[in-house]
Formats: sequence, structure tokens, C-alpha cells
Amino acid sequence: MKGTLIYFSPCGSTRKVAELIKSEFVKYNWEIQMLDMTKDNDLFPNGDIEKFINKIEGHDLLLVGGPIYIDHLHYNVLKVLKALQLADGEKYSKDAAVFTTFGKITPGVGSLEAAIELKATGRNTWAAIEVDSEHCVARNIPYHISEGLPGREVETLVSQLVEYLIKIVDLKDKPLKGIAEKLKSRFDDFPKLMDERKVTKSSFPNIEFNYDLCKQCLLCVKKCPVNYLIVKDGYPVTSLIDSCVHCTNCLFYCPTGAVKMDLFDKEPFYRKQLKEQNLQPDGTSISSLILAD
Repeated sequence: MKGTLIYFSPCGSTRKVAELIKSEFVKYNWEIQMLDMTKDNDLFPNGDIEKFINKIEGHDLLLVGGPIYIDHLHYNVLKVLKALQLADGEKYSKDAAVFTTFGKITPGVGSLEAAIELKATGRNTWAAIEVDSEHCVARNIPYHISEGLPGREVETLVSQLVEYLIKIVDLKDKPLKGIAEKLKSRFDDFPKLMDERKVTKSSFPNIEFNYDLCKQCLLCVKKCPVNYLIVKDGYPVTSLIDSCVHCTNCLFYCPTGAVKMDLFDKEPFYRKQLKEQNLQPDGTSISSLILAD
């Protein structure tokens, strides 16, 4: 049997989950095609989705993963889902699953958004795993959220996910409903759901460089998940195509402080969000597994 696993992982957490899922399937002698959107030269910064989609091989199960950005599954993942080939039940299976990563505050509506888009291409989403993970932006302030996650605490959930999916693929009579029906009330839980692209664009300052501090190590360029940072005359600069996803990798990995981004307002905002949900930044993992009825 074969699965295709597509994922986008700006900060690495989704990649960790993808690799755990692959390892678990391999135990059952499955072949897994891994398609990483991160830093893909076809997707970023030019957005050639069709060329990326054409890399998808025939499969018995499709798995899709990405991070939650302000309650939504990341828009780059949703763009790929909208462009998927129609499932024909032969080359491209109608069976699918989703995995998302979120920084403690909320798993949002990402699993449901993915299930809706997959349904539009003829696929049923039978399961989702939502994984509590280190908050990318909070790495840069003295208020780290879910630091060190995900780790071994999600291994049991991944094992249960894979075991369930293998049974589903083998079933001739599938469950009556996928997870979309179970999750549809989530939109009611987010009555003021905002477009994350607009929010991040307005609330995050532009990247700036202090070239007096820059040692030309180019770590910021290497760590940019969407190829927004490029090299000019040996120094990092921003591309003319604004593909920035505000992951703050460039800020986090710069060893000299040459990358500048003012995050002064983020800590009080995150504190407020966690308090409203009665959560602690270093509290127990709230990862969960959702299965179809």
C-alpha cells in the first residue's frame, strides 16, 4: 500500500509530525511519498502550484499537514488543496487524513477547512490529529509557549491515527461520515474569524537588516521557508515578491541580531489569549486525535 504525505512546515513542528506518521506507516510496510512544500522552488515565491501538484504519485491514502496561523490552516496549504487532482478511487484515493500543529492557544478551524477542501476534490477525511507545538513567534520573546513540543507525548496519538487509517483504507463499507460533520460546529466557536493574511500583514512589522552586524552567514536566507529572503552582493535582502509568512525564523536564527523585527506587543497579546482559555504557556500538551464516526 502507498500513501502520499503533503506538508508545509515553516518552523519544523509539522515536519516532526510528518516524519512520525511516515515512520509509523513504514512499520506496516507502507510506502510513503513525502512532498514538503517548505522552500519548494516551484511554490515559492512564484506560486507554480500546478507544477507542485504534478509531483503527486498514485496512492491509497492522502495525508495533508500544516500549521495553524490565527485559527486557520495556513493559506499556502489550502491553496494546494484547492488545486488537487480529483480523486478517482483508482490512481488517486478518495481516503484522506489531516494533521495540524498549533502553538497551545487553539487548534482553530484548520482541520475542518482541510476536510472541506478535500471533500471538494472527491475525498473523505476520516481522521485528524491536532498537535500542540512550540509557538514560532514566541521563541523570540521571554514568554515561550509550548517550548520543546511536539515530542514523544504525541507518539501514542500518531500510532492510533495510523492504525485507524489502515483499517479505514481496507474497509469496503466506510463510516457514514467523515470528520467534517463532527467538526462543523467549530465555525460557531469562532464568530470573529479573521483572514490571517490581513492580520499578520497589519500586525507584524517589515523585516529590516542591520548590515553593520551582519556576518554574511546567510542563515536567515537558508531558514526562510518561502524563499522570501534572497542574496544580493553577499548579503540577505527581501525579494520583490512578498511571500513572507511571518514565521520569524530569520529573526530567531540570526546569530548577531542583524535581523530586526519589533515584537513588543506580542507578549501581552499571547498572555491574554492563554488566560482567556485557562492555559499555561508551559502546560501539559493539549494535542488531540479526531476520528470519523
